[in-house]
Amino acid sequence: MIDRKYKEYVEGWKKLGIPFGHYAYCLFVSVKDVIKESEDFRKRVAKDALFLIADVEEQTTKRVADRAPATQTLINTLKKKGWKVGLYSGYHTYTPLGMQKS
Repeated sequence: MIDRKYKEYVEGWKKLGIPFGHYAYCLFVSVKDVIKESEDFRKRVAKDALFLIADVEEQTTKRVADRAPATQTLINTLKKKGWKVGLYSGYHTYTPLGMQKS
């Protein structure tokens, strides 16, 4: 889902000269699905954004074992396209899955 005011916000930031990035709340059907999700994310962001942020939570994947590999696939895919990528996640999600190693 895209915020209804997204374009209005982006235009406002540009008009005021405020640097900005984009955020996506991640929900993946599978690790393979991540490639498609990353393409969709890239298509909807402003090309002059400085970075992309992936929000990874408990419900990001159906299987817990898929969460870290799916997240890393998203990060790697976006980085390969030239984006700076950040990760937003709670300690309770991040640490037990060893995501600090990525």
